[in-house]
Formats: sequence, C-alpha cells, structure tokens
Amino acid sequence: MESAGVVRVVSDSVDVSMATSHLELPILMGDFSSEEARDQVLSLLLASINYQRHRTVTSLERTGDADTAALSRIKQLKQSREEVLDILQEAEQQGRSIKVESLLKISMID
Repeated sequence: MESAGVVRVVSDSVDVSMATSHLELPILMGDFSSEEARDQVLSLLLASINYQRHRTVTSLERTGDADTAALSRIKQLKQSREEVLDILQEAEQQGRSIKVESLLKISMID
C-alpha cells in the first residue's frame, strides 16, 4: 500500500512526493486593485462564515445545542472581515494596489 502523498508548492509548479502526508496549495496570490482584492478575499471569508453557520444549524437540529466552536469561529471571521475592509478602504483612498498571498496548508495529525 502506498503512503499518502506530499505536495509542496515550488514557484509555479507543484512537486509531488510520497514521503509524508502534507499539502500546501496557493489559493489566492497576486497583486490586485482594491476592488478585485475586496471581491476575492471577502468571497473566501464569506464561504468560511457560511460553512460555520451551516455547522451551527446542523448542530442545533441534531442536538438542540449550537456548535460553540463554530460560533466562536464566526466571530473571528467577522472580525477578520472588518480588518480586511479597513485595509482595502485605506488602499482605495490612497490609490494603491493590494498584494494577496493565501496559502492553504493541510497535514495529517494524530
């Protein structure tokens, strides 16, 4: 049986090895206008917020209790959203571009 693969980002290519179970993927990278950055970054945050909301609703339906971890994460994500909006507004007022680097890291844990 083969072991899980490892994928590491190496510049614009992807290097696959069968040594360990770790994955790194560039999700969003590049220089954007403040409007483009707003659309892309807020879309990612909204997707995560919606996922956590779904977890909470599912927990309520199953157990009658809200998923407190999901509620906490929603609060954190909303705070991050406000911080992102502040930076984007400042960049827009100054006529500056935004550099975004979003890397998804996945590893197996014991």
